Amino acid sequence: MCVCMLYQTTLLTESLITHITNIRALITMYAFMFYHTALLTESLITHFTSIRALPTMYKFMVYETTLVSESLITHITNIRALITMYAFMCYHTALLTERLITHVTNIRALPTMYAIMVYETTLVTESLITHFTSIRALPTMYAFMVYETTLATESLITHFTSIRALTTMYAFMLYETTLDTESLITHITNIRALTTMYAFMCYQIDLLTECLITHFTSIRALTTMYALMRYETTLLTESLITHITNIWALTTMYACMLYETTLVTESLITHITNIRALTTMYTLMC
Repeated sequence: MCVCMLYQTTLLTESLITHITNIRALITMYAFMFYHTALLTESLITHFTSIRALPTMYKFMVYETTLVSESLITHITNIRALITMYAFMCYHTALLTERLITHVTNIRALPTMYAIMVYETTLVTESLITHFTSIRALPTMYAFMVYETTLATESLITHFTSIRALTTMYAFMLYETTLDTESLITHITNIRALTTMYAFMCYQIDLLTECLITHFTSIRALTTMYALMRYETTLLTESLITHITNIWALTTMYACMLYETTLVTESLITHITNIRALTTMYTLMC
């Protein structure tokens, strides 16, 4: 029922947009609507706040949204400590999601639930991409989507920052991302020393991951947990590669992936540094 209603809603929306704009190509339609939505949102924010610089606008809105969310959660739950608040909300979100999935699918085992949801999400995504682009071959689809995502991201960053050189863009974005992350961690934990911050976050991530795995699998022994997760990760990766490339032989699979990884890495380095000679590239990278 939900899938049918979603399909009908999407179909009606696309028909309505076609009726108003005479755009029939879905890729052009979605790009056009995304651009118009972003433009209208930016114009509306400029109208309210008189902020015209896009980086300032988006930083201001992220800060305001975070502040309003934290104030609302404090108003509802009387929790003022940010660490407790975020942990509580993460737990509640996970719990509500699991209950909703159980309510819809009657699946109560968490490993089965997450496995089927990952499979369903992947299948729906591939079907949607095939619906938009008429590409049915999975390797072509994934290569095309990675290229499109990278291109759209670079265009969006250029639109915001007016930086066109890719090396400058990636260096700038890495710096900004690191700075924003450190500022957010300082905002939540009041830790200002970077060494303490990174040590604390590494410990917290490991602890949360182990607690989450214990919550899903009821395995408490760390040696058993890590051995099982290593086996499961390898098995899922091999299954995914087989699903995408139809290669069943492990020796062929690993040889193909090593070749593809090397080729993609060299292409990426060439794309960023404009170095095409492999000897120069490897000398520079070493």
